[in-house]
Amino acid sequence: MQQFLVDANVFVAAIKNPGKKTRTLDLILEIISNQRTHLVGNDLLLLEFEKYAEKFKSETASHLIKRLNTDFRQVFMSHN
Repeated sequence: MQQFLVDANVFVAAIKNPGKKTRTLDLILEIISNQRTHLVGNDLLLLEFEKYAEKFKSETASHLIKRLNTDFRQVFMSHN
């Protein structure tokens, strides 16, 4: 199983111009749709994605946030 971490820049590129279907959007959709891959991150990253989805409101942004809220795998960091 492959795991991918994308930063907020990738998320913004996918949602900023929803009328212009980008390869970045395709990449995120492929990662969250493929059963052999998972998008990972932490709660702060998900909050940042939600902030940008609010800033660049669109059906695409809303759809991605809904999918991420169910398909996103949270990784917890230890404070050693």
